[in-house]
Amino acid sequence: MKEYPLTIKDFKGLRPHSRLPRNAPNYAEECYNMRVGKFGLEPYEGIIQPFTGLPTATHPLPQLLDTKDGMFIGTGTTIYNVNSDNSLTVLLSGLSGAAKWHLADFGLYQLYANGTYLVQRDDARLFSIKAMPFTVGSVCNFRGQLIMGNLGGDFHNFVAWSNIGRLGDITKILQDESNKNTSGFMPMLGGSVLCVKELEECVIVYCTDCVVALIPVTSPTVTYGRKIISHTGIYSRDAVDGDIHAHVYVDKNKRINRISSGKLANEMLWYDEYISTLGTSLSVSYDDADDTFYISDGLKGYMLSAYGLTSIMDYATSITRVNGVLTGIRTRSTDVSAYMTTTMIDFGIRGIKTIMGIQISGEGTALTAGVGYRYTSSGAFTSAVMKPASIEGMVTPIVAGTDLKIKIASTSYITFKLDEIEVRWKLTDKRGIRGIYGTSGKNA
Repeated sequence: MKEYPLTIKDFKGLRPHSRLPRNAPNYAEECYNMRVGKFGLEPYEGIIQPFTGLPTATHPLPQLLDTKDGMFIGTGTTIYNVNSDNSLTVLLSGLSGAAKWHLADFGLYQLYANGTYLVQRDDARLFSIKAMPFTVGSVCNFRGQLIMGNLGGDFHNFVAWSNIGRLGDITKILQDESNKNTSGFMPMLGGSVLCVKELEECVIVYCTDCVVALIPVTSPTVTYGRKIISHTGIYSRDAVDGDIHAHVYVDKNKRINRISSGKLANEMLWYDEYISTLGTSLSVSYDDADDTFYISDGLKGYMLSAYGLTSIMDYATSITRVNGVLTGIRTRSTDVSAYMTTTMIDFGIRGIKTIMGIQISGEGTALTAGVGYRYTSSGAFTSAVMKPASIEGMVTPIVAGTDLKIKIASTSYITFKLDEIEVRWKLTDKRGIRGIYGTSGKNA
C-alpha cells in the first residue's frame, strides 16, 4: 500500500482561535517551553531570578522596575533598591496596594503610582509619598510631559497632563496649572481610566470600556485630541505592557491585542482559548530586546513573540535584560520538558488513515513522538502513546484514525528546537475515493 508524505514546517505556535479548520498542522493545540521564531520553534530562554531576600507577595507582585537611574523592586507595602550584588535595601515602606506600580521616569526624578499611593523619587534620589488632593491610578512620561490617568472620584475617567518640560505643582493640574494650555485635563469616552502608556507619537489610554489614543495637536490650540482605538476595554490595569514602538494588551474578553506605532489601529490577535484560563491577577510584561511579551497570572504563563504564542514554565511579574541576560521576578513550574501537539489533521479525506512513520528534523533530549487519534467527527481523542525517536530522529507509531494529531516532545526545554516534521501515512479506508487518488502534488 502506497505511503504519502506530509511535511510540516514554518511552525506558528498555538492556534489563534479554536475554530481554526483542520489541516493547519503548523499551528499547535499544545506548545510548551518553546519560542516561536522567524524560522520555526526555538529553544526557550528561561527567566533568571538572581535577587536575594526577595519579599513574598501575591502576583503580579513583587515587581522589578528597571529605570533610567537605578533598578528597584516594589511590593504593595515597600520599595527596595537592587544593590550591585542583587541584595535589596528598603527605600520606602508603610505603603499599601495590590497592583503593579506604573512609572513616569524622568531620569533622576521619578513618579510611581499603584492606584492607592503616588510615590516620588526626587533629584536627591530620595523616595517619599507625594501628597495629593486626589488619587492617581496611572502615570507615564510622554516627551517630557507628565501624563496622569484616573484621578479618583468624579475624575475617574479623566486624563491630566503637566506643562511640557516641567512638572510644576502637579497638585494644581485640575485647576489649570499656571493658566497655560500646555497643561490641562480631559475626560475619556467610556469607563474608568486604568492605564496611560506612551507610544511614539501619542499616549494610549486604556479604559474599562474603550481604548483611546491621546494625540498632540497644535491647532486651534496646543492640547490633545482623541481617537478611539477600540470600543472594548482592557481586562485590568496590569494587562498591558510595551514600549514606544508597540503595546500588547488583554481586553475584557481575554483576547490578546496589539497596537503598533505608526498605525494607531487595534490588531486583534485572539488567543482567548488560552488566555481565558488565566485568573484575575493576569499581568503582561515586556522584553524589548527580544520583542517578546509574557502573560501570566502566577499559576500559568504564556509567551508571545512577533511570530506566535506558546505556553511556558515561567510565570513572570516583571522582566528586564541585565548584560543581555533575561532577568526578572517569576514563579516557576517544575515541568522542564518541552512539547508540541499539532491541530487536527485528516489529510483532506474523511476515511481512516494510518500514520506509519514520523521523521523529526530538530534537536532535543530524549526525543519522543506519538499520534493522538479518533474515529468519529465528534468523538473524544485518544491521547498519543509516546515512542522514543532513533538517533536519526525517526519514530514508527503505526496509529490509525479519521482525525489525527502529531505530538513531539523532549525531556528538557534547554536544547529543544524543531525545524520540520515529515509524516508518512497510508490511506487505510478507501470508501470515500472515486477514481485515482494520490497523483496530485497535494497527496503524493
